[in-house]
Amino acid sequence: MKKSTFFFTAIAVSLIFFVACKTKTDTAADDKKELKEIVLNYWHYTEAHKYDSLRLISTPKSEASIKLVESAYLEVKKGNPNIDKDIAMTESMVDHLTIGVPFINGDEATVICEEKMFSTKTTITLVKEMGTWKIDMSKTKNN
Repeated sequence: MKKSTFFFTAIAVSLIFFVACKTKTDTAADDKKELKEIVLNYWHYTEAHKYDSLRLISTPKSEASIKLVESAYLEVKKGNPNIDKDIAMTESMVDHLTIGVPFINGDEATVICEEKMFSTKTTITLVKEMGTWKIDMSKTKNN
């Protein structure tokens, strides 16, 4: 009787451990996939000058950076009203972008992106706010 109790207890503990580990692994994989999607959207929104969409995926700390980029774009547009057509006719930077594997450390993650057209690397930092990953442009760095 004692052997069977021990055996079933060992199986139960093993199953609990297996399920807990699998759930944690699945969550990490889901987070990495989500982070890559957010980073890709960041590049699309930036290239398309969709600043309101960019604000939705960014932290409040990012507002100053977004305003700076947005005002520079609007200033250029004053001098060249056809800038959107000119940009649309050029090759998309996103087509030459490699998004690296996200590195997650608690509620902060970094993703290194390599843009091959201009040979630049950018480290994008994301933070988890109330369960949602957001880009923190105040920590994003060009390497």
